[in-house]
Amino acid sequence: FASILVDQGRRVVFITATDGRRGGDPTIRNQEDRDSAAILGVELVTWNLPDCQMPSQAPIELLGRAIEQFSPDMILVHHGGDSHQDHRRLSKAAISAGRRIPSLLHYEGPTSRGFRPSLVLDVSSYWTRKVAALEAHSSQMSHGNYLEWAESVARFRAWPQFRAGRCE
Repeated sequence: FASILVDQGRRVVFITATDGRRGGDPTIRNQEDRDSAAILGVELVTWNLPDCQMPSQAPIELLGRAIEQFSPDMILVHHGGDSHQDHRRLSKAAISAGRRIPSLLHYEGPTSRGFRPSLVLDVSSYWTRKVAALEAHSSQMSHGNYLEWAESVARFRAWPQFRAGRCE
């Protein structure tokens, strides 16, 4: 979805909220984030909050500042039913901090539970770029086959309307 917005000439800013140290070396993970953002053509902001120990008020305050700085008309954030505590906290923070933003959308990730999309977009023509961006996170591939997950979900979301495609 980010690539669609970028190709439309829109400014897209990704925020990496935590340092990721519970899932690997923070320096490597930060470089992977930068590499992935460059592939997608998006800006990257990093907050370096403690991984899996995110303070409850910090994401609301930081998102509030980011909203002031970037004046978004849309926020995409993890699904509130995600099984990862940081993802859930960010989802709730976006609801609070982004209450005046016209569009607040939730997306599905590998740790999402019970996600039911209200919007499905054909991303087939952007799929190669998405895969390259995911592959940039090579240190994370030992935690699960995220490429296989992304492919499976994209094909599932495409059925039956976009049978030969991939959707988010």
